[in-house]
Amino acid sequence: MRILIVEDDRTLRIQLRTELARSSTLNSKHHIVPAANLKEAQDLLQAQAFDLAFVDLNLGPNGDKGGLELLKDIQANYPDTITIVMTGTEDAAVVEQCLKLGAAD
Repeated sequence: MRILIVEDDRTLRIQLRTELARSSTLNSKHHIVPAANLKEAQDLLQAQAFDLAFVDLNLGPNGDKGGLELLKDIQANYPDTITIVMTGTEDAAVVEQCLKLGAAD
């Protein structure tokens, strides 16, 4: 399985990559590719196919919702990629918006 991790916080990106790698079995080795920002993620998506993408909602230097832009891009151009949006918010409207845009539940 090819997995894209899009997280601008370096520590969280490393932790998620480590946990996903640890969950790999001998029969199911994951190829995990990290991206630190929206542009890097878009370039990676154009270059290769991913089965799954973990996307930080608040990508950007000011906590912008760049993850929503990426979610829209993935749904429009890479519909076979399952997208999981990560966020610390408990705002139901934000969660609903992500689900409407195609994020996995």
